[in-house]
Amino acid sequence: MEALVTAFTLFSIRITWLHLLIGCGAILLVCIILGAAREKKKKISLGTALRDTLRVTGNGRAAMMKFYLAEILIILICLAPLLMMFEMPAPVPAAIAAALWFLLYNPARVCAADAMQASLEGESIFSLRLADGSHWGSSVWRGLVRTVQLALWAVPMAYGVYFAYRLYKGTDDIDGITVLQAIQDFGGGDVKRAILYIFLIVAGLILILMIGAACHSGARHALVLGNPRMVNGHRWKLVLGWLWATLLFMLPFWIALAAVLIQVLPILLSDLNGIIMHTASLPRSKNMLLTLAVGGLLTVPLMPLRSLMVAAMVHQLKDGGEKAAA
Repeated sequence: MEALVTAFTLFSIRITWLHLLIGCGAILLVCIILGAAREKKKKISLGTALRDTLRVTGNGRAAMMKFYLAEILIILICLAPLLMMFEMPAPVPAAIAAALWFLLYNPARVCAADAMQASLEGESIFSLRLADGSHWGSSVWRGLVRTVQLALWAVPMAYGVYFAYRLYKGTDDIDGITVLQAIQDFGGGDVKRAILYIFLIVAGLILILMIGAACHSGARHALVLGNPRMVNGHRWKLVLGWLWATLLFMLPFWIALAAVLIQVLPILLSDLNGIIMHTASLPRSKNMLLTLAVGGLLTVPLMPLRSLMVAAMVHQLKDGGEKAAA
Protein backbone atom coordinates (compact mmCIF):
# COMPACT_ATOMS: atom_id res chain seq x y z
CA MET A 1 0.00 0.00 0.00
CA GLU A 2 3.07 2.22 0.22
CA ALA A 3 2.77 2.83 -3.53
CA LEU A 4 -0.60 4.44 -2.87
CA VAL A 5 0.91 6.74 -0.29
CA THR A 6 3.92 7.93 -2.28
CA ALA A 7 3.26 8.76 -5.91
CA PHE A 8 6.79 10.00 -6.66
CA THR A 9 9.65 11.96 -5.14
CA LEU A 10 10.50 15.41 -6.47
CA PHE A 11 13.79 16.96 -5.33
CA SER A 12 13.75 14.75 -2.22
CA ILE A 13 10.17 15.84 -1.47
CA ARG A 14 7.72 12.95 -1.13
CA ILE A 15 4.57 13.58 -3.21
CA THR A 16 1.63 11.41 -2.15
CA TRP A 17 -1.51 10.53 -4.05
CA LEU A 18 -3.44 12.79 -1.69
CA HIS A 19 -1.20 15.70 -2.68
CA LEU A 20 -1.87 14.93 -6.34
CA LEU A 21 -5.62 14.75 -5.75
CA ILE A 22 -5.72 18.05 -3.88
CA GLY A 23 -3.50 19.65 -6.52
CA CYS A 24 -5.67 18.43 -9.40
CA GLY A 25 -8.79 19.59 -7.58
CA ALA A 26 -7.29 23.03 -7.01
CA ILE A 27 -6.24 23.29 -10.67
CA LEU A 28 -9.73 22.31 -11.85
CA LEU A 29 -11.34 24.84 -9.49
CA VAL A 30 -9.02 27.62 -10.67
CA CYS A 31 -9.71 26.70 -14.32
CA ILE A 32 -13.47 26.84 -13.74
CA ILE A 33 -13.29 30.21 -11.96
CA LEU A 34 -10.86 31.79 -14.43
CA GLY A 35 -12.68 30.28 -17.41
CA ALA A 36 -16.00 31.70 -16.20
CA ALA A 37 -14.40 35.09 -15.45
CA ARG A 38 -12.71 35.28 -18.87
CA GLU A 39 -15.85 34.30 -20.72
CA LYS A 40 -16.45 35.87 -24.11
CA LYS A 41 -18.54 39.02 -24.53
CA LYS A 42 -21.72 37.00 -24.98
CA LYS A 43 -21.95 35.88 -21.37
CA ILE A 44 -24.12 33.17 -19.82
CA SER A 45 -26.20 34.05 -16.77
CA LEU A 46 -27.01 31.09 -14.54
CA GLY A 47 -29.81 33.03 -12.86
CA THR A 48 -31.43 33.79 -16.22
CA ALA A 49 -31.10 30.15 -17.25
CA LEU A 50 -32.83 29.04 -14.04
CA ARG A 51 -35.67 31.53 -14.57
CA ASP A 52 -36.13 30.38 -18.17
CA THR A 53 -36.21 26.76 -17.01
CA LEU A 54 -38.89 27.44 -14.41
CA ARG A 55 -40.87 29.57 -16.90
CA VAL A 56 -41.00 26.82 -19.54
CA THR A 57 -41.91 24.24 -16.91
CA GLY A 58 -44.61 26.42 -15.37
CA ASN A 59 -46.19 27.29 -18.71
CA GLY A 60 -46.46 23.67 -19.90
CA ARG A 61 -46.49 21.15 -17.06
CA ALA A 62 -48.56 18.62 -19.05
CA ALA A 63 -46.32 18.95 -22.10
CA MET A 64 -43.23 18.56 -19.91
CA MET A 65 -44.63 15.37 -18.39
CA LYS A 66 -45.41 13.93 -21.85
CA PHE A 67 -41.94 14.89 -23.02
CA TYR A 68 -40.31 13.12 -20.10
CA LEU A 69 -42.49 10.02 -20.45
CA ALA A 70 -41.47 9.79 -24.10
CA GLU A 71 -37.81 9.97 -23.10
CA ILE A 72 -38.27 7.25 -20.47
CA LEU A 73 -40.06 4.98 -22.97
CA ILE A 74 -37.17 5.30 -25.42
CA ILE A 75 -34.70 4.36 -22.67
CA LEU A 76 -36.82 1.33 -21.71
CA ILE A 77 -36.99 0.23 -25.36
CA CYS A 78 -33.21 0.40 -25.64
CA LEU A 79 -32.75 -1.57 -22.41
CA ALA A 80 -35.48 -4.13 -23.15
CA PRO A 81 -33.09 -6.63 -24.86
CA LEU A 82 -31.31 -7.06 -21.52
CA LEU A 83 -34.34 -9.05 -20.34
CA MET A 84 -33.19 -11.82 -22.70
CA MET A 85 -30.06 -12.32 -20.58
CA PHE A 86 -32.01 -14.96 -18.62
CA GLU A 87 -32.60 -16.99 -21.80
CA MET A 88 -29.35 -16.65 -23.78
CA PRO A 89 -25.67 -15.78 -23.32
CA ALA A 90 -25.31 -12.27 -21.90
CA PRO A 91 -23.12 -10.80 -24.70
CA VAL A 92 -25.93 -11.15 -27.29
CA PRO A 93 -28.63 -9.07 -25.57
CA ALA A 94 -25.97 -6.64 -24.32
CA ALA A 95 -24.80 -6.07 -27.91
CA ILE A 96 -28.40 -5.54 -29.08
CA ALA A 97 -29.03 -3.05 -26.27
CA ALA A 98 -25.81 -1.17 -27.10
CA ALA A 99 -26.79 -1.02 -30.78
CA LEU A 100 -30.23 0.36 -29.92
CA TRP A 101 -28.63 2.87 -27.58
CA PHE A 102 -26.46 4.28 -30.36
CA LEU A 103 -29.00 3.98 -33.19
CA LEU A 104 -32.12 5.10 -31.31
CA TYR A 105 -31.36 6.85 -28.04
CA ASN A 106 -28.55 9.15 -29.20
CA PRO A 107 -30.62 10.56 -32.11
CA ALA A 108 -33.56 10.87 -29.71
CA ARG A 109 -31.43 13.02 -27.40
CA VAL A 110 -30.65 15.36 -30.29
CA CYS A 111 -34.36 15.57 -31.11
CA ALA A 112 -35.06 16.29 -27.44
CA ALA A 113 -32.49 19.10 -27.52
CA ASP A 114 -34.28 20.55 -30.56
CA ALA A 115 -37.60 20.40 -28.68
CA MET A 116 -36.09 22.08 -25.61
CA GLN A 117 -34.64 24.91 -27.70
CA ALA A 118 -38.04 25.39 -29.36
CA SER A 119 -39.75 25.49 -25.96
CA LEU A 120 -37.49 28.37 -24.94
CA GLU A 121 -38.87 30.22 -27.98
CA GLY A 122 -42.45 29.67 -26.82
CA GLU A 123 -43.35 26.40 -28.55
CA SER A 124 -44.56 23.28 -26.75
CA ILE A 125 -41.75 21.01 -25.59
CA PHE A 126 -43.83 17.97 -26.62
CA SER A 127 -44.05 18.18 -30.41
CA LEU A 128 -43.21 16.36 -33.64
CA ARG A 129 -39.65 17.62 -33.23
CA LEU A 130 -39.13 14.61 -30.95
CA ALA A 131 -39.59 12.32 -33.98
CA ASP A 132 -37.52 14.30 -36.49
CA GLY A 133 -35.14 11.88 -38.25
CA SER A 134 -33.62 14.30 -40.74
CA HIS A 135 -30.26 14.32 -38.94
CA TRP A 136 -30.22 10.70 -37.87
CA GLY A 137 -26.83 9.77 -39.37
CA SER A 138 -24.94 12.75 -37.96
CA SER A 139 -26.66 12.26 -34.58
CA VAL A 140 -25.52 8.63 -34.39
CA TRP A 141 -21.94 9.59 -35.26
CA ARG A 142 -21.78 12.48 -32.80
CA GLY A 143 -23.29 10.29 -30.10
CA LEU A 144 -20.58 7.71 -30.70
CA VAL A 145 -17.86 10.37 -30.49
CA ARG A 146 -19.26 11.76 -27.23
CA THR A 147 -19.44 8.25 -25.77
CA VAL A 148 -15.74 7.72 -26.50
CA GLN A 149 -14.92 11.11 -24.99
CA LEU A 150 -16.86 10.36 -21.81
CA ALA A 151 -15.24 6.93 -21.60
CA LEU A 152 -11.84 8.64 -21.43
CA TRP A 153 -13.05 10.79 -18.51
CA ALA A 154 -14.29 7.62 -16.80
CA VAL A 155 -10.90 5.85 -16.90
CA PRO A 156 -9.75 7.10 -13.44
CA MET A 157 -13.04 6.05 -11.86
CA ALA A 158 -12.98 2.65 -13.58
CA TYR A 159 -9.45 1.95 -12.36
CA GLY A 160 -10.37 3.02 -8.83
CA VAL A 161 -13.38 0.68 -8.80
CA TYR A 162 -11.26 -2.17 -10.17
CA PHE A 163 -8.57 -1.66 -7.55
CA ALA A 164 -11.15 -1.51 -4.72
CA TYR A 165 -12.81 -4.67 -6.03
CA ARG A 166 -9.49 -6.51 -5.99
CA LEU A 167 -8.91 -5.51 -2.38
CA TYR A 168 -12.46 -6.39 -1.32
CA LYS A 169 -12.36 -9.82 -2.93
CA GLY A 170 -8.93 -10.52 -1.50
CA THR A 171 -7.28 -11.37 -4.81
CA ASP A 172 -3.51 -11.51 -5.14
CA ASP A 173 -3.38 -13.37 -1.80
CA ILE A 174 -4.73 -10.37 0.12
CA ASP A 175 -6.93 -11.18 3.11
CA GLY A 176 -9.01 -8.96 5.39
CA ILE A 177 -6.23 -8.42 7.92
CA THR A 178 -3.83 -7.38 5.15
CA VAL A 179 -6.41 -4.93 3.78
CA LEU A 180 -6.92 -3.42 7.25
CA GLN A 181 -3.17 -3.06 7.73
CA ALA A 182 -2.82 -1.50 4.28
CA ILE A 183 -5.57 1.02 5.05
CA GLN A 184 -3.93 1.85 8.35
CA ASP A 185 -0.57 2.35 6.61
CA PHE A 186 -2.28 4.56 4.06
CA GLY A 187 -3.27 6.91 6.87
CA GLY A 188 0.15 6.87 8.45
CA GLY A 189 -1.07 4.60 11.26
CA ASP A 190 -4.39 6.44 11.76
CA VAL A 191 -7.41 4.54 10.41
CA LYS A 192 -9.70 7.57 10.57
CA ARG A 193 -7.23 9.65 8.60
CA ALA A 194 -6.96 6.85 6.03
CA ILE A 195 -10.75 6.77 5.66
CA LEU A 196 -10.73 10.54 5.14
CA TYR A 197 -8.05 10.17 2.46
CA ILE A 198 -10.03 7.42 0.72
CA PHE A 199 -13.19 9.53 0.87
CA LEU A 200 -11.36 12.48 -0.72
CA ILE A 201 -9.95 10.24 -3.46
CA VAL A 202 -13.41 8.81 -4.25
CA ALA A 203 -14.91 12.31 -4.28
CA GLY A 204 -12.14 13.46 -6.62
CA LEU A 205 -12.73 10.57 -9.03
CA ILE A 206 -16.47 11.30 -9.07
CA LEU A 207 -15.78 15.00 -9.64
CA ILE A 208 -13.53 14.20 -12.61
CA LEU A 209 -16.31 12.12 -14.17
CA MET A 210 -18.90 14.84 -13.52
CA ILE A 211 -16.70 17.53 -15.05
CA GLY A 212 -16.21 15.32 -18.10
CA ALA A 213 -19.97 14.94 -18.51
CA ALA A 214 -20.45 18.68 -17.99
CA CYS A 215 -17.84 19.59 -20.61
CA HIS A 216 -19.93 17.90 -23.31
CA SER A 217 -23.38 18.77 -21.94
CA GLY A 218 -24.08 21.69 -24.27
CA ALA A 219 -22.77 20.12 -27.49
CA ARG A 220 -26.09 18.73 -28.76
CA HIS A 221 -27.88 22.01 -28.06
CA ALA A 222 -25.30 23.96 -30.03
CA LEU A 223 -25.68 21.38 -32.82
CA VAL A 224 -29.45 21.85 -33.17
CA LEU A 225 -28.97 25.63 -33.13
CA GLY A 226 -26.80 25.25 -36.22
CA ASN A 227 -23.44 26.25 -34.73
CA PRO A 228 -21.50 23.44 -32.98
CA ARG A 229 -18.70 25.90 -32.14
CA MET A 230 -21.11 28.19 -30.29
CA VAL A 231 -20.05 26.85 -26.88
CA ASN A 232 -16.33 27.47 -27.47
CA GLY A 233 -15.11 29.99 -24.92
CA HIS A 234 -18.03 29.19 -22.62
CA ARG A 235 -17.31 25.61 -21.61
CA TRP A 236 -16.23 26.36 -18.05
CA LYS A 237 -19.38 28.40 -17.45
CA LEU A 238 -21.39 25.49 -18.82
CA VAL A 239 -19.50 23.14 -16.49
CA LEU A 240 -20.31 25.40 -13.54
CA GLY A 241 -23.97 25.59 -14.58
CA TRP A 242 -24.21 21.84 -15.12
CA LEU A 243 -22.77 21.14 -11.67
CA TRP A 244 -25.12 23.69 -10.09
CA ALA A 245 -28.13 22.21 -11.86
CA THR A 246 -27.08 18.69 -10.84
CA LEU A 247 -26.83 19.71 -7.18
CA LEU A 248 -30.12 21.64 -7.30
CA PHE A 249 -32.39 19.32 -9.27
CA MET A 250 -31.03 16.10 -7.75
CA LEU A 251 -31.39 17.40 -4.19
CA PRO A 252 -33.76 14.58 -3.01
CA PHE A 253 -31.16 11.97 -3.99
CA TRP A 254 -28.33 13.86 -2.28
CA ILE A 255 -30.44 14.06 0.90
CA ALA A 256 -31.10 10.30 0.76
CA LEU A 257 -27.40 9.60 0.18
CA ALA A 258 -26.48 11.81 3.15
CA ALA A 259 -28.99 9.92 5.32
CA VAL A 260 -27.33 6.60 4.41
CA LEU A 261 -23.82 7.94 5.02
CA ILE A 262 -24.86 9.27 8.43
CA GLN A 263 -25.82 5.71 9.37
CA VAL A 264 -22.72 4.04 7.95
CA LEU A 265 -19.86 6.47 8.65
CA PRO A 266 -19.89 6.19 12.48
CA ILE A 267 -19.56 2.39 12.22
CA LEU A 268 -16.93 2.73 9.51
CA LEU A 269 -14.84 5.02 11.70
CA SER A 270 -15.26 3.04 14.92
CA ASP A 271 -15.16 -0.58 13.69
CA LEU A 272 -13.41 -0.80 10.32
CA ASN A 273 -11.95 -4.16 11.31
CA GLY A 274 -15.45 -5.55 11.87
CA ILE A 275 -16.61 -4.33 8.47
CA ILE A 276 -13.67 -5.90 6.65
CA MET A 277 -14.01 -9.16 8.56
CA HIS A 278 -17.83 -9.08 8.10
CA THR A 279 -18.47 -9.16 11.86
CA ALA A 280 -19.73 -5.59 12.35
CA SER A 281 -23.44 -4.90 12.76
CA LEU A 282 -24.31 -2.59 9.87
CA PRO A 283 -27.73 -1.02 9.24
CA ARG A 284 -29.97 -3.28 7.21
CA SER A 285 -29.08 -3.15 3.53
CA LYS A 286 -32.77 -3.26 2.65
CA ASN A 287 -33.45 -0.05 4.61
CA MET A 288 -30.49 1.77 3.07
CA LEU A 289 -31.45 0.71 -0.45
CA LEU A 290 -35.05 1.76 0.22
CA THR A 291 -33.86 5.18 1.34
CA LEU A 292 -31.78 5.60 -1.82
CA ALA A 293 -34.68 4.33 -3.96
CA VAL A 294 -37.07 6.88 -2.45
CA GLY A 295 -34.57 9.65 -3.04
CA GLY A 296 -34.08 8.47 -6.63
CA LEU A 297 -37.82 8.33 -7.30
CA LEU A 298 -38.31 11.84 -5.94
CA THR A 299 -35.49 13.01 -8.20
CA VAL A 300 -36.93 11.47 -11.38
CA PRO A 301 -39.53 14.24 -12.02
CA LEU A 302 -36.80 16.89 -11.65
CA MET A 303 -34.37 15.40 -14.16
CA PRO A 304 -35.86 17.19 -17.23
CA LEU A 305 -35.27 20.51 -15.45
CA ARG A 306 -31.55 19.80 -15.26
CA SER A 307 -31.35 19.19 -19.02
CA LEU A 308 -33.61 22.18 -19.71
CA MET A 309 -31.32 24.46 -17.72
CA VAL A 310 -28.35 23.43 -19.87
CA ALA A 311 -30.51 24.16 -22.93
CA ALA A 312 -31.35 27.59 -21.50
CA MET A 313 -27.67 28.40 -20.95
CA VAL A 314 -26.77 27.55 -24.56
CA HIS A 315 -29.87 29.38 -25.80
CA GLN A 316 -28.54 32.61 -24.31
CA LEU A 317 -25.63 32.45 -26.74
CA LYS A 318 -28.09 32.41 -29.62
CA ASP A 319 -29.98 35.38 -28.22
CA GLY A 320 -26.83 37.43 -27.68
CA GLY A 321 -26.15 36.34 -24.14
CA GLU A 322 -27.08 39.68 -22.64
CA LYS A 323 -30.53 38.73 -21.28
CA ALA A 324 -29.21 39.03 -17.74
CA ALA A 325 -28.61 42.72 -18.20
CA ALA A 326 -32.17 43.39 -19.36
